[in-house]
Amino acid sequence: MLPPMDPDGPRPAEVWCDFVGYQGLGQAEFLDHQFLYLPSSFLDLSGHQRAVFRRNVRRFDKRNPNWTYRQPRSQDELMGVMGDWLEDGQEVYDLDAIVRYMETCPAAESRVLGVDGEVVAANAWDYNRTFINFRYSFVRRGVKYLSEFVRLQFYLDMMDRWPGRFVNDGGSLGSDRLFRFKSKLGPWRVDQLHTWRKETE
Repeated sequence: MLPPMDPDGPRPAEVWCDFVGYQGLGQAEFLDHQFLYLPSSFLDLSGHQRAVFRRNVRRFDKRNPNWTYRQPRSQDELMGVMGDWLEDGQEVYDLDAIVRYMETCPAAESRVLGVDGEVVAANAWDYNRTFINFRYSFVRRGVKYLSEFVRLQFYLDMMDRWPGRFVNDGGSLGSDRLFRFKSKLGPWRVDQLHTWRKETE
């Protein structure tokens, strides 16, 4: 799945996802983008690039003054929001992996957002020595501007927890809409990731 760390070790026939600077053998095929953000940049939402995001965050806050952002009290709170997020017949990439992750996600690496005491959104993440990895954000359908607002809470929370550490917010999974959305949030860097396959003779 990931490239071998030993440059002198055996090379697999295929590497599903590389990292920036990886020099593989064979042919590289574009897999996805990787959006990196500095959480403290979300303290200032001014400017044209973040105008829509800023406006929607304010709209949510004005409509829902009684909100809380906290650690989940149970796994059911996380799973319930995910169930509200899914639509009948919705195609989701690797849904089984998402469900397994959310079922075992530590409470310390997740937060829920409540409005008037009812949980309407959830964020989940993990981390490594390089990045905070923003894994998932689920919102209840039909709650306007919730997606932007809960994303902002995630970034402000990460800024307090790990000052100066960057967030890897994943890619766009082939969605032009998601690519545009993440691009307008002012990423620090946008990388290209590749799949590598050995050339066939």
